[in-house]
Amino acid sequence: MSHNSCQKQVRKMKSSIEKVIQEITDSWMNINGVNGIGQSRIDEEDCILVTVDIKTPAIEKKIPAEYKGFVVKLLVTGPIIAEESKQLRKKKGSCAL
Repeated sequence: MSHNSCQKQVRKMKSSIEKVIQEITDSWMNINGVNGIGQSRIDEEDCILVTVDIKTPAIEKKIPAEYKGFVVKLLVTGPIIAEESKQLRKKKGSCAL
């Protein structure tokens, strides 16, 4: 296989995992305990990374170990809570974008 063919195949795979992540994000983010969904790598292969508060049987039942040919990795992060930025705390009552 030529170098150009390999590059095209890699680009196709990348867009493929991006499409899959776009496809699942809304439904999987609605699962109680799921914090985020993204792309990662395991053993130099693309995978779907799902961050969760805690790994529960309910989450493991709803999120497969593999989806459309990509390994799905659950990563326990605990609850993710957004904090006020330092700048926003200094300017109480102001709105920052």
